[in-house]
Amino acid sequence: MMNQLILVNLVHQNVHQDYNLEALDRWLGDLSMFSGISGILFFIYGRKHRTNVSTVLVIILVLSFLADTSNYFFVRLILQNSYIIGNIWLIANYFAMLWLFSEVLDIRKSLYLILGSVFATGGIISFGLWYTFLEFNTFTLVWSNITFIFLSLIAYFQLLRKPNIVLAKQPVFWISTSFFVYYCLIFLQSIFNNYLIFDLVISDSGYTAINMINHIANISKNFVLFYALILLHKGFPGSLKSLHPA
Repeated sequence: MMNQLILVNLVHQNVHQDYNLEALDRWLGDLSMFSGISGILFFIYGRKHRTNVSTVLVIILVLSFLADTSNYFFVRLILQNSYIIGNIWLIANYFAMLWLFSEVLDIRKSLYLILGSVFATGGIISFGLWYTFLEFNTFTLVWSNITFIFLSLIAYFQLLRKPNIVLAKQPVFWISTSFFVYYCLIFLQSIFNNYLIFDLVISDSGYTAINMINHIANISKNFVLFYALILLHKGFPGSLKSLHPA
């Protein structure tokens, strides 16, 4: 009897913990969905101080918001599969991000052509041979992670070559930091997502904990981008092309 009572208590405790974890995940998911609104509204408010960089930043925030809200209704009303919207967002976001870094970094445009061509070619091949839009495309997301971690590091190196600037007041620093942290946090999830779900068949609570990392990364990214928009609004340079070593 004592063993049965202990087992019942453990079951109730696990159920309670799972409920708390799911509730926290839902709260973080809602916050993640709307975390880009502040930057979007600020951009609309500061219409007299728009730059190419701030415009592309807001396009990225809008794409994220539209993907999250579309996915919210899609999985509830049409099909319980979030990968369709996710794959569409990934493609649009990749090229918007390339556009952003082309405005920010002082490097040859041929690099963006190479990165975009590899993404497009690899995406066509991977979708044609291994994945459908109902699955998580490991290649396209991992390549996105590698691309924007790499470009963020280039931004850091270019900033370090300009010794007389204050990093805290440079929008480029915050833009690069937001994406560097975001893609580093989700990198391992990008590689092992299909394995965890389809091969290992990870529990709902286990995957919920992993998914919370994605929410936290997205929330952090969007609020840091909001701060970068504030700096751009104040007139700080948004491109390394306009900064020259002393």
